Amino acid sequence: MQARGESLLSKSTTGVLWLGGGQASGLVLQIAVRLVLARLLAPDDFGLVAMAVVFTGFCSLLTDLGLGQALVQRKEIDEEHKSTAFWAAGLIGVTLCGLFIVSAPLVGVFYGNQAVVPVVRALGFTFVLGFPESVFSYLLERRLSFRLIGLRRLLGVVLGGSAGIALALGGFGVWALVAEQLIRSAAGSILYFASSDWRPKLLFSRAALLEMWSYSRSIVGARVVNFFNRNLDNLLIGRFLGATPLGLYSVAYQGVLMPLQQIARPIASVGFPAFATIQDDIPRCRSAYLSALRISLLVATPVPVLVIFLSPTAVPLLLGEQWALAVLPLQILSVVALFQIGMSLSPPLFLALGRADLSLKWTLIALAASTIGIVVGLRWGIVGVAWGYLAAVVVTSPIQFAMTGRLLQMPLTALGPIFGRMLLALLATAIAPALLLWQIDLPPFAELAAAAVVIVLGFLAFTRLLAAEAWAVLRRSAESIG
Repeated sequence: MQARGESLLSKSTTGVLWLGGGQASGLVLQIAVRLVLARLLAPDDFGLVAMAVVFTGFCSLLTDLGLGQALVQRKEIDEEHKSTAFWAAGLIGVTLCGLFIVSAPLVGVFYGNQAVVPVVRALGFTFVLGFPESVFSYLLERRLSFRLIGLRRLLGVVLGGSAGIALALGGFGVWALVAEQLIRSAAGSILYFASSDWRPKLLFSRAALLEMWSYSRSIVGARVVNFFNRNLDNLLIGRFLGATPLGLYSVAYQGVLMPLQQIARPIASVGFPAFATIQDDIPRCRSAYLSALRISLLVATPVPVLVIFLSPTAVPLLLGEQWALAVLPLQILSVVALFQIGMSLSPPLFLALGRADLSLKWTLIALAASTIGIVVGLRWGIVGVAWGYLAAVVVTSPIQFAMTGRLLQMPLTALGPIFGRMLLALLATAIAPALLLWQIDLPPFAELAAAAVVIVLGFLAFTRLLAAEAWAVLRRSAESIG
């Protein structure tokens, strides 16, 4: 039992480190790519891609029908399960590509902007280029082989970003953003295929498909609802406010949510197979959940503080004055992102414990709240949408934590110390830069550097003991698995 616990601890910790390292490196590169592209391209270019991605992103949820996650969650799988999942994903990918080639003009009609039509058609090819990755990555996840996953994601960012910047420098406008996505999808599939020792067989089992679908159908439903929850703002802004406001909003959204998603994704990715391994032991799942929540919140806390204090100077300085209207939405969405970090662990926990129905119920609740907030906020433009999104997250987050508490047989009071320390960390990291920026008049670059250093040092000083305690709890909970 002890040996098994150490094995899971070793694999989970190594997985977090590899994925975290890969995500951190990828994050730095993605931020650099976005800065360069924002300098070279107009908000309208970003808006056109964001319009198209609302539709292509929705259909991407259907590419593997959730069968990849079914492969991870099942205790035993055979060749029929793996090959059936692969060919099903391929068939769906080809079908969706053809659908977007034919129906792209309807997207242009919806937005009242025909410039989006060729962008939609081109992005439709991501379904063909990317479907192998949807199966191979989950097979690696099942084996907790996160080193390979982290490296391949990083290489995809490098190749896609390099192509996008080259085309932007060549004056290709929106096609630089399109090429970045296409090349990243193709690179991911090629790299996963080349590094895997498994090859799909010419097998397709209807029985295996139905067996996996019985679990994954709730995943697909939750994905669809969650997608609208996360993208309804883009859809409505593009429809009613236009491409330029959507470009400003999407850059603000990506600017803060992308870094925090890179923080949350390694923990959630490792958490799903790790929770699945101990799904029959609720006390151990509860201990692991609390430890992961504590770590993710501690790591994520400085990001909103950095964004709120630095974005008024950083956005015009680094991106140009044409992006100045993105500052306030960026600041508001940074608070949304912190809430989402705390809520990111529950969905993989629901799935790992075989309760995909809870994931679907939760996303329906979140969608209802965000729809109300965003629709009400539209009359005040992208700033109103951001405030509406924040209000929805504040209202619904206690509901999700209550659902998680019931599943783990855990009172909500168990979360009090974790969130209390997070609030103290926020205050500790916010006071010093506020005083610094109020008292000292510095050149823009010096102001950015000084405030960033003060925030990071204050946060590290405050959380040094808390982070050590969190990792100690995680280690004890993993060592108890057996």
